[in-house]
Amino acid sequence: MNQTLTEALTAIKENQQDELRDELIKEYFPFIIKRVSLFTKRYVNPNDSDELSVALDAFNESISRYDMDKGKFIEYAKLVIESRLIDYIKKNKKAENYTEELKDNVMDRKDLEKEYILKNEILNLSEELSRYGLSFQKLMSTLPKHQSTKMKAVEVAKVISENDELLKAFRENRNLPRIKIMKEIDVSHKQLKRSRNYIIAVVIVLTGEYESIREYLEIN
Repeated sequence: MNQTLTEALTAIKENQQDELRDELIKEYFPFIIKRVSLFTKRYVNPNDSDELSVALDAFNESISRYDMDKGKFIEYAKLVIESRLIDYIKKNKKAENYTEELKDNVMDRKDLEKEYILKNEILNLSEELSRYGLSFQKLMSTLPKHQSTKMKAVEVAKVISENDELLKAFRENRNLPRIKIMKEIDVSHKQLKRSRNYIIAVVIVLTGEYESIREYLEIN
């Protein structure tokens, strides 16, 4: 295949190129076999394996459903393959054919998808925080210590996220428009300065595609 993976996925999605899709599946056939082998913990016969058939269909599904804006394709394909294999085992009641270790570690598809989404949201958030001169390490070291301070910071972040003028100033200057904020909400300059990093992070989470992180932090 002469194209890069990203180019191939884009061409398939936009132009429905079945030949290119088949070529991509053929190129990643060893990867698919490896995923099945790791999952089942046994040798996979390419000519006689129901699990391999399930994995091939899952990889094909991955090509169709993959969102270019969220993570690496290979990681997504791994998720879908494992999810479909779990469904297959449950549906066909074949769990008894696998090791106790595998059965104990099997996760529901919803949990796997949540894990994938959360992982990619964290990666995206890390990148967005860097535009404001922040890192997770810096953020964690400056988190509000008292619950009341944290709640006030979240309140400020919500005011910013819901006010077009404040949000515009926030994004343009990559900082808190403190004077404007103090006109909108009862908060001191000192409070804004101390909670700056946390407020910035919460505004980003509230106004971006971070549904899983909002759920995890219980902020809406």
